[in-house]
Amino acid sequence: MPDSQVARDNIIDAFSRYWFEYDKFDNTIKIEPLRYLTGQYSRSSYVSLRGEISNKKAKNFRLVFKYYGSQWLFAKDLQVNVDGKNYNLNGLRFSRDHTDKVWEVASIPLKGKGLQIAKAISQGEDVEVRFKGKQYYHDVRVNNGMKKDISAMLKSIEYF
Repeated sequence: MPDSQVARDNIIDAFSRYWFEYDKFDNTIKIEPLRYLTGQYSRSSYVSLRGEISNKKAKNFRLVFKYYGSQWLFAKDLQVNVDGKNYNLNGLRFSRDHTDKVWEVASIPLKGKGLQIAKAISQGEDVEVRFKGKQYYHDVRVNNGMKKDISAMLKSIEYF
């Protein structure tokens, strides 16, 4: 843990907003969106971060986009609109599955364009994501809770 009280507070704030698990074999803390059944990441579309802390370093962090709905989109592209500015993410590899609902998930590394988009999302007033397939699309409004969660984790990983 960093020596600074501000750093510790930022890390605690971020970790209180995410699900995390310690893997003793890899000496790694794995971080994902919260898994509460009634939370904003349960049974809904969302934008969040996923990654790990290992040997006091933030590793493999990704910006994650999840569509959750009743119809298959067969999404291959995403468009993120932040306060009127579009960020296009084309040719993404989505994983897909279903139960009574469908989910399609893609992610991009949290560096370069991915970091730029994550920061824009966390600071934006009006943020929407369009999941785009060949014939179908679905728009998701990114709520303030998701923006705050992304912002908190972005602040915290600066200390690793």
